[in-house]
Amino acid sequence: MPEGKKNFKNVVNTFKALSTGKKIGVVAVCVGCVLGALFIVMWAQEPVFEVLYSNVEQADAGAVVERLKSQKVPYKVVDNGRTILVPKERVYELRLQMASQGIPSGGTVGFEVFDKAKLGITEFAQQVNYQRALQGELARTIQSLAAVESARVHIVLPKKSVFLEREEPASCSVVLKLRSAGLLKDEQIQGIIHLVSSSVPGLKPENVSVLDTQGKLLAGAGKETQKGFLTSEQLEYQQRFEKYMEEKIKGLLGQVLGPDKAIVKISTDMDFSRAERLEELYDPEKVAVRSEQSKQTLQGGKAQEAQTPVAVVPVEPKAGPQTASSSQDSSKTVNYEVSKTVRKVLEPTGVLKKISVAVVVDGTYKITKTKKGETQEYVPRTEKELDSIKELVKGAVNFDQSRGDVVEVVNLPFQGRPTEKEAAPGLLERIRGVEGYLKYVVAFIGLFLLYRLVMKPILNWLTKAPSVDAELVKQLPLTVKELEAGYGAKQAALAETLKSLLTQERDAGSQVLKSWVGEEA
Repeated sequence: MPEGKKNFKNVVNTFKALSTGKKIGVVAVCVGCVLGALFIVMWAQEPVFEVLYSNVEQADAGAVVERLKSQKVPYKVVDNGRTILVPKERVYELRLQMASQGIPSGGTVGFEVFDKAKLGITEFAQQVNYQRALQGELARTIQSLAAVESARVHIVLPKKSVFLEREEPASCSVVLKLRSAGLLKDEQIQGIIHLVSSSVPGLKPENVSVLDTQGKLLAGAGKETQKGFLTSEQLEYQQRFEKYMEEKIKGLLGQVLGPDKAIVKISTDMDFSRAERLEELYDPEKVAVRSEQSKQTLQGGKAQEAQTPVAVVPVEPKAGPQTASSSQDSSKTVNYEVSKTVRKVLEPTGVLKKISVAVVVDGTYKITKTKKGETQEYVPRTEKELDSIKELVKGAVNFDQSRGDVVEVVNLPFQGRPTEKEAAPGLLERIRGVEGYLKYVVAFIGLFLLYRLVMKPILNWLTKAPSVDAELVKQLPLTVKELEAGYGAKQAALAETLKSLLTQERDAGSQVLKSWVGEEA
């Protein structure tokens, strides 16, 4: 305790002995250190912010900020007001609270518009509110799809007419903002159309138009497959076929050359046109009876005529007297038909017209030992091996020269690449998990450096006694104590000298003593 008081007194005395300029400098440095320490402590205590909502409409952002202000929750608004940040530990709690209050609403008005019904509202306003609510609810439902970021729905409900021929059908337009640049699948688009048409009375699916924010028509009137372009289903089928053939060839070559020793790419040309063919086939060897006719004439009696399938039976004369003369004449006509087959054939779609295969195979590697260690030497494959690989590929893809198929096999050395491993989390991801603790560590290091580099040198300078140059000390006059000490030393030297004289020569010593006494007198 006394040591501390002494040091504090030395600091005060040293500070008082400083010039005015130095005093101002010391005070400024101390104030700066205090402010820096306060800043570091406040920064360490500042909460870590995370995203509460992003890409929200302005109306929803305003409602969220109003709720946060009422609850006195610290927040930040970034990204031009479209992203709201709150303390990390309160993100999920605030989301649940906002959801219970219907916030955010997605910038659309649903059937909650009728929760606060006004008295005296007109039928027209009621109909407009119903249409707005229906559009908003449909937009919210479409936004729940994983591929859709936002949606807007516009419904046209014409007035009902007493004349059926004058009544116009309802129509609807849907504008989608997709999460990625890819297109929706046809079944997803059809699902949206069915959803909308089933939710609006009198709306037929053919009266629903769907387009994206780029202005591209995804479905609706005028959406037809253009000649020379494939639909998404056709393109998906072609890609699946190419992928299947690639995996088939890779599996074959992998068993022959080894794993990861071949790269295969396939391009196909398919015919998706729809064709109908009518065939008539004739078989001359197969003859069928088309019709048959027979005729018989009796002279002196009645002629009879019959046609197939009626059989002609001989007529026996009735019992009685016979005529003297009678005659009989008969004829037969048979028509034949050649066998004919009529067949209506629908040509299948997705017929392979041409296939092109490109294969790159790696060579072999020979390990050689040198003074520096083992090295790998690349050995290219022979032409015979490449021809064998080419024949294998041709057999796997059902190669057809008349179709214009192409198969190319090239031998090139593969660049060494490390095996694929699970991507390790990046530095930012790892820091984010301990960000709260890391801030306190950084604050502690900052305070330590502030003390070590700024405060401690100042304290040492203030507590340390000022050093004086030795040459300057020699030029200063002696103090009283120094003079007394020097006089006493001189007297002692004289006494020692006198004692030695008296011991050696008494007469000379007495004479010196008398002379000293005389001088002193």
